[in-house]
Amino acid sequence: MFKNWFGQQDSKRSDKKFPVAQAAEEQPRKVDYDAPLSAETIFKLINGSIQCRQPLYLVGANINGANLPHALMPGARLANAKLIGTNLQGAFLGKVWLPGADVRGADLRGACLSEAIMNGANLRFANLRKATVSAAHMEMADLREADLTNTVVKGADMQNADLRGADLYGADLEDAKLEGAKYTTVEGTLSLNMEHMPTIWPEGFDPEAAGCHLVD
Repeated sequence: MFKNWFGQQDSKRSDKKFPVAQAAEEQPRKVDYDAPLSAETIFKLINGSIQCRQPLYLVGANINGANLPHALMPGARLANAKLIGTNLQGAFLGKVWLPGADVRGADLRGACLSEAIMNGANLRFANLRKATVSAAHMEMADLREADLTNTVVKGADMQNADLRGADLYGADLEDAKLEGAKYTTVEGTLSLNMEHMPTIWPEGFDPEAAGCHLVD
């Protein structure tokens, strides 16, 4: 029983819990991160994060094959997430967190990944054509056979990244850090045991002078 302003018991009020308090005590709904999230679910989560002015949090989530063109996901937390074959063409992913994420074969054409954290991410076969990854952190990232044609890589840190077979023709590599990055040449791939195509660089670019590591 509650007391009113005059210190008297108010019989009209009870100890019954209000819906908000009751909901707060309920256990949060469990999310199955092993099952792929649908594009509809992801867009709802994106809209919710925008309304709350908080970054999208999907650490370790399965987003494989989702169709998310032009999605707005600035600063999204996607560490160790699975984005194999995901369509993020034209998406805004500035300052996104993708360390250790599996982004193999993802479509990132024209996407903005400026200042993204992609250390150790698997971007093999990813399509980054005309994307922007300026000032991104991509140390030890796997970019084998990735398409970075005409991509803006200005100021990105790609030290010790694997660029074997990657296509960087027309890419802007100004001030990019490439020390220790692995690459291949035509001579090194002309064998029966050829595993990777040769790395393609912008015209006039000298990978040896940039500190890259030639892998036979």
